[in-house]
Amino acid sequence: MYLKFIDLTGNMVTDPNFYYQLSLGVALFAFGWVLFRFGMNAVGFLLGFLFGYSFYNLLQSILPVFEMDPAQYMPDNIYVIVLFSIVFGVIGVLLVKRMFRVMVFVGVLAGLMYVLYTDESQMALLRGFFAQVGLLEPLDKTLGNVWPAAFALLGALLFLYLEKHVVILLTACTGAYLIANALAPILFLPLCFIGFFIQQKQRPLRRAPE
Repeated sequence: MYLKFIDLTGNMVTDPNFYYQLSLGVALFAFGWVLFRFGMNAVGFLLGFLFGYSFYNLLQSILPVFEMDPAQYMPDNIYVIVLFSIVFGVIGVLLVKRMFRVMVFVGVLAGLMYVLYTDESQMALLRGFFAQVGLLEPLDKTLGNVWPAAFALLGALLFLYLEKHVVILLTACTGAYLIANALAPILFLPLCFIGFFIQQKQRPLRRAPE
């Protein structure tokens, strides 16, 4: 088996897309969780910074309406504006984490409830599983038709609790796919496990506040 570094003529691959794909795959494979958190924080900071900048300019234009001197309260100084925007950028970083977790929770909860209440085959499969383990009758007696919603709620909470592991698994497997597609498809499954293990063993310098 020949890796795709060498083409059929025996020469090194010169297509830049090959190396872009390989580099992206390695980054996601080994640092997927770090890149995910960095990207989320960067988006939060950028949105907060832009909001702070726009809000500062808005205040400058509103103050004259109330017969207040903008230069006294909101000086037209680039350093003040940047500092004001940075403060909102930091607030954006703190908010985006919580907003993301809320959106993930609502999305998983809504998705599970939709599947359980609209897909009869999935509902039958779940009822059959609970019947085999002896939980279906107690659930029907205590919760009635509400128990699928309770199950969806527990599933969403579990997904939220395992958020880091899910992101690591998805990024590791995505990186493994890109690497395997660039080199050799047989590498995909082993690289999934290796990437998941590598990212799990990474220890952050400090725990970011949730």
